[in-house]
Amino acid sequence: MTVRPPLFALLFALLCSALGGAEADGDGLFFEAEDFQVRGDGWRVATTSQTRRASRATALNGSSGDLESTATHLFTPPAAGLWRVWVRHMVHDRYRGAFDVEVLEGERVVGGKTFDTAPSPDTENWDYRWDFLDLELTAAPHSLRLRKHQHKNASGYSRNVDCFWLTRDLQAEPDHLRHGPQVWVRIRLGEGYEEPVYLHLFADHFRSPWYAHYALSKDGEEKRVSPKRREAYLTNGESTAWCNLTETVYQDSGAILRLQPAFTYTRRAPRFQGVVEFARRPGDDAIVHRISFDDAPSLCAIVVPPNFETPENLAKIRTALDLANTYGKVADSMTWPDIGKRPERFPFFVAASLKSGDISATVLERELETLAPFSFNGLGHDRLPEAYGYRHKYIGGVGWYTKGSYSAPDLERITQRAADTYRSQVESGVRPEEIAYAMVMDEPTGEPSAKLAGDAASIAGFRACIKGKSLLPADLLVDDWDDVRPVAETERDTFPALHYYTQQYRTVALGNMIALQKKFLHEHWQRDFPVNVNFSDGAVYYANFYGQGVDYFTLLHETDQNAIWSEDWSNLASTYQNASYNVELMRAAARKHGQHLGHYLIAYAGRTGYDIRLKTVSEAARGIKAFKSFAYGPRWATHEGSPWQTATSIWFDQATAVREIGAVEELLLPAQPRPAEVALLYSSASDAWTHKRNFAFGFERMHTWLALTHAQIPVDVVHEREVEEGLLDDYTVCYLSDPHLTRASAAALRSWVEKGGTLILTAGAAQLDEFNRPLATLDESIPLTRAPLTTWQKYQAAGRFLSTLTPRGEVEVATTRLQILSVEQRLEQVAENPDLKITASFADGAPAAVRAAVGDGTVVVRGYLPALDYIRRALVAKNGVEERAREIRDNGIPGSDDVRALETSEKS
Repeated sequence: MTVRPPLFALLFALLCSALGGAEADGDGLFFEAEDFQVRGDGWRVATTSQTRRASRATALNGSSGDLESTATHLFTPPAAGLWRVWVRHMVHDRYRGAFDVEVLEGERVVGGKTFDTAPSPDTENWDYRWDFLDLELTAAPHSLRLRKHQHKNASGYSRNVDCFWLTRDLQAEPDHLRHGPQVWVRIRLGEGYEEPVYLHLFADHFRSPWYAHYALSKDGEEKRVSPKRREAYLTNGESTAWCNLTETVYQDSGAILRLQPAFTYTRRAPRFQGVVEFARRPGDDAIVHRISFDDAPSLCAIVVPPNFETPENLAKIRTALDLANTYGKVADSMTWPDIGKRPERFPFFVAASLKSGDISATVLERELETLAPFSFNGLGHDRLPEAYGYRHKYIGGVGWYTKGSYSAPDLERITQRAADTYRSQVESGVRPEEIAYAMVMDEPTGEPSAKLAGDAASIAGFRACIKGKSLLPADLLVDDWDDVRPVAETERDTFPALHYYTQQYRTVALGNMIALQKKFLHEHWQRDFPVNVNFSDGAVYYANFYGQGVDYFTLLHETDQNAIWSEDWSNLASTYQNASYNVELMRAAARKHGQHLGHYLIAYAGRTGYDIRLKTVSEAARGIKAFKSFAYGPRWATHEGSPWQTATSIWFDQATAVREIGAVEELLLPAQPRPAEVALLYSSASDAWTHKRNFAFGFERMHTWLALTHAQIPVDVVHEREVEEGLLDDYTVCYLSDPHLTRASAAALRSWVEKGGTLILTAGAAQLDEFNRPLATLDESIPLTRAPLTTWQKYQAAGRFLSTLTPRGEVEVATTRLQILSVEQRLEQVAENPDLKITASFADGAPAAVRAAVGDGTVVVRGYLPALDYIRRALVAKNGVEERAREIRDNGIPGSDDVRALETSEKS
């Protein structure tokens, strides 16, 4: 059927209007990319973690599938002339997903442009940016067309196209939010206000940017802590203007709105009496929800959904009291565990944002009643929860203030803050004998070596540290003290000894900062209690201490610490089970001086009840002496997206875990794991040199521990400096996969083998010293030659992606075949005899592993990394990688080149 042009144009105009693309008050034409018509299977609507910041949290992804696939949208400009076509798409400085945008009139291409061809330094990675092209358009029907640039697919981390905005105003700035669903609020005061107030709004989000302050008044919303005009304040019975909160109620998550009438930012009204009205647009006829408040303290919390478009979303508008009562009913009707008892001496805290000065007494009492059956015994340092059994307290620090670096603490500010903090905590009712620990910082890292290299205080501190080790410039391979300084990573090959000690000093400077906190805290409280920071469990993400600059052994052996604390997220780890490896590292580092071990027990974000109980038992068995369950919430009080208050299915197991600890606390508190006979040697020197080069060796070390643990073989981690001190004498077997080892440790290790120990070496192990020089100490005692190491694939991503390692051959061990991953080392001049046996072979028949007598001991030499194969096979099976690879073509799943390199500042 043939349609005449006038009717055809009319249909296009109606279609565009229906799709929200019509000209509206000169605001141009707006199109969502996910509404485009797709030809082929190369463009797909995506709602993933990468589209959270997209309009309506949805984008059109074209990274995989049909190379010739296109996506098209029809429109008719309401007027002829010069139009600017804005395009919003995701960017990342490492991953390119170039795509072409073409504008057609009929079949004729009017113009086009290629987008995402270069990094965008002005936009944060994984965020979306606007870019544009200008063209002359007629008032006839047109189409927008998306193509894959050069008909190529891209990394799965790229080519997310969000939306389009066409405008004739070349000075206008694009904003996708004004074209999406709107969130408006109006607040009407009740009576009882003795002086004018405004409404302070603290928007607490579920992702970055995490927070925002707004002042709501007669002038509407202002993104500031108080209104500009005093005349805009409200008195009894008055209302704010309609305030548009669309910007701060994120389209992917919503927000927690904390409202409070305020005289000034620092002085709040004691009571909130009034009405809060939500609407889709300004106007009484658009109101969708109304809430009345009359409560003290005056802070009210409201959880709002991303938009008000559906009845399901409207039902999600909940106040703090709504949510407290909802989960309170669950607690009241639940059959709780009767095993064990509430712990008394063993501190078992819960992370719950429940402070009497922040929320109404009604809400607080209901939340405390709900939490009581879980049997936790620590909550914070407020006296009110004591009635519910919370006897243990924790306190904060004395001020993490510096004059530019850890090596230059701001003692004046710290001293003042220490006194003020002590006074406020005493006033809140904290007694010294109740303090279980002090947490003085969350997830600090060692300062980057490049920063140390340019900081005068760090240079002075570094030299003092070197002198404290009784080292001289010659020991650092330089001429005089003026040459003794921290060096950046770029100088490590030029100044290898300085690089080695710089990596250690990153931890030393941080440790000294923590020790300063401890000193002031203990002076004020006149009591010795654990003082710690919470370290991210990054040690398991890259199996390398220097990814975050925190070497547990340097920290606990060389700086004045009495505690160490971490967390068991393991989100980027190959398995949650590696959370226990992190505890093993802490325990090993604390062995020498007996520091206290504490831990966050992550109990939300998808953890099952079994996960929680298993982690509790495993970590307590390895020496943890204080827990804090993270995070209960409540839902209305935390931006943690899914606090475990909402995961009622794990409540019974969380309560059981606490009570199981209570049942055996008198035995557990003094207990330590039984010494093992098998040692896993940990070389910090190797971490210093493999960091940013190849994490494979650290992952081999970590998964050797995992394989032995699965085999029910107890293992102790032993540091190379402890080997120098003779600690290895208590062990019969030692595993070593690190390519670097201090010369002193290598000498002690060789002596230990000759006296009867059994040493297992993997490819390249112990062939370089702490200054990256060839090390022959062990090779001289082994009756064969290890050829130079072949590196097939450097691995610099997180453990979670080890399945993307590419096998480079096979090794036959008895009836088992193992894959060669990352590196390979040939064994030469191998002659079997009664003292030397070949135990594995490469595919070409060459020896891949041998067992040889050395003195009264034994050395097993392997030319591959078996533990990498152990974990990779498990990950492949778990993730169905091979099956998915057969199903999806053209880079449909990430390969080894697609896996993003792990950011060393990665937060868990």
